Amino acid sequence: MNPEPLSLQEVLTRAKRALALNFPLAMWIRAEVTSLTERRGHRYLQFTEKGEAQQVLAKADGQLWGNDYLKVLRNRGKAAADVLAVGREICFQAELELHEVYGLKFRIVDWDPAFTLGQFEMQRRAILERLSTEGLIGLNARLPPRLVYQRLAVVTSETAAGYADFREQLAHNPYGFAYHVEHFDVAVQGPNTVPTVTAALASINARPERFDAICLLRGGGSRLDLASFDDYEIGAGLALSKVPVLVGIGHEIDETIPDHVAYMSLKTPTALAEYLIHHNAQYEARQAQLGRQIGRHAQHAIQEADATLARSASTLASQGVRQVAQGESRVAAFSTALRNAALGAFAKTDYALSATARQLEALDPNAVLRRGYTITKRGTQTLSSESAIGAGETITTIFADGRTIESLTQ
Repeated sequence: MNPEPLSLQEVLTRAKRALALNFPLAMWIRAEVTSLTERRGHRYLQFTEKGEAQQVLAKADGQLWGNDYLKVLRNRGKAAADVLAVGREICFQAELELHEVYGLKFRIVDWDPAFTLGQFEMQRRAILERLSTEGLIGLNARLPPRLVYQRLAVVTSETAAGYADFREQLAHNPYGFAYHVEHFDVAVQGPNTVPTVTAALASINARPERFDAICLLRGGGSRLDLASFDDYEIGAGLALSKVPVLVGIGHEIDETIPDHVAYMSLKTPTALAEYLIHHNAQYEARQAQLGRQIGRHAQHAIQEADATLARSASTLASQGVRQVAQGESRVAAFSTALRNAALGAFAKTDYALSATARQLEALDPNAVLRRGYTITKRGTQTLSSESAIGAGETITTIFADGRTIESLTQ
């Protein structure tokens, strides 16, 4: 025969007494927050423990009353509030309660922010070690340096603290430099940080020629707020970027994974803007200095050229005088030689002409006539032989004094 059945309330009441006997004090428990809602100042959480294969090993609900929440903040500081977020493993102190109507719950009375921060630090170190092993740390820093930064891909939230200061600093720089800023809106804390940042990096690196630098910005926040950037995918994406990455995340003392893999890390968004302005100002100053050096070198070269030209002109002038004198001497000598040669030629020609004249004079018929000879003609024909004269022809004899005698031959 079955024993008398117990009512549900009676069973839960017995279980409640058993819990009170076995768990009389609050316990410290480690678990991941998988759900968190707030109503009227109270917070309702769901905790999960997972195995190495990410399978769920245990699950439980918890509640944090508003008074207990404020008490922890007074004791631990306001930073303790940042620990309570979905996806974070926390170490909390709770009393295990079983209510006949509302079931089994943990009533949270305290939690240790140092535990969560320690978990994040261990995770960050593991990521850094992996990035180092894969040769990604320092990879982006080996990209060729940019002479100036003007075309900027700014990766941050539109409402991020420090973004407005960054833009203001660039827009009102004292040198009047112009910057082209293309904004990529991303989440800078919470679970959407990784997918939005990696998507922005992929979009930028699909057209790397359009940008001089990637500026990853986020203003101040708690260490846990900045922990969203401590992710392997973000670190690898920045390290493998084809565009130099300039990081300005957090405060002076903050350090995240991007600070280790970026081309350059600045402490704040404002410091990053100041660096961009200072870098361009240095480039402009170098160009101005080079311009002055070129001017000085050009002036020196002109002065040297002038001196060389003056020396050459002086040398040419003295050489010209000397060469003119030498030329005049050679012309005088040539003139004398030419005159002597002409006189000699004239003398020879005169002698030759005189000899020719004498020969012509000796051959002159008149000269022959003066020597006692006569000229015999038949009409206009001069006769040189008797056989040429026929009988009965009239011939004319011409004498040296010009007299003529005409006779008839027989």
